[in-house]
Amino acid sequence: MYKTALGAFEQIDTNLLRVARTLGATEVAIFWRISLPLALPGIVAATTLAFARALGEFGATLMLAGNIPGQTQTIPMAIYFAVEAGAMDEAWFWAIAFEKISDPWTLEPQSPHHSVPTPAVIIPLPRLRLLLPNPS
Repeated sequence: MYKTALGAFEQIDTNLLRVARTLGATEVAIFWRISLPLALPGIVAATTLAFARALGEFGATLMLAGNIPGQTQTIPMAIYFAVEAGAMDEAWFWAIAFEKISDPWTLEPQSPHHSVPTPAVIIPLPRLRLLLPNPS
């Protein structure tokens, strides 16, 4: 997704941005009124590609690993089967936990002296295990 969206922003004619600056537009206004509308088709394409890839990974995991709670269950599987069972509170818990694990930048503001973010909250996942090859 990142490379597709980046390509959309790189295709914007820099002359348009320069003209906006000479006419007194702020950088924020330039982004919202020029850059984002011009890059929007590329961002939509990137989002569609990311969704399709995620859906493909979900299907492959379901077919190959299955969904054995405590053995092969992953967070996306837990969310899917919680929704299927009507346990929306559990599904929301796993969805929010997954978002927090996936994006540690959203957990806490980082000091300017740290270049790598560190998670502020460790969420125990008692029912889930990583699928690692057996060392023997």
